[in-house]
Amino acid sequence: MTQAVVEVGARLRYDGRVWTLAVLEGARATLVSDEGASAVVLLPYLFADPSFEVEGGPAPARVPPFGLLEGVCTANGGTRLIVSTGVRQ
Repeated sequence: MTQAVVEVGARLRYDGRVWTLAVLEGARATLVSDEGASAVVLLPYLFADPSFEVEGGPAPARVPPFGLLEGVCTANGGTRLIVSTGVRQ
C-alpha cells in the first residue's frame, strides 16, 4: 500500500470541504477551496483533525493533538478543564 503525499497541489479533505494545498511554508499550509475560500492551517492541527484525508490514497498516520490540553475535551467526557496560572502584575 502506498502512502499519499502531502505536497503543493495535493487535494485534501478537511473541515467538511475539499481543498487544494497551495502553499507550504514551515509548519503552515495555505489551503484554497474550489469556491475560492482560503485558509491557513498549522500542519499539526491539520494532520490531527479527524476529518483530514488526502485524496488519492490513505491519509498520513494520525498525530496526537497539538498541545497538551487540546485533547482534554474528548478525554474528559466532553467537559473542558480550565487552568488558572495566577499571573501577578
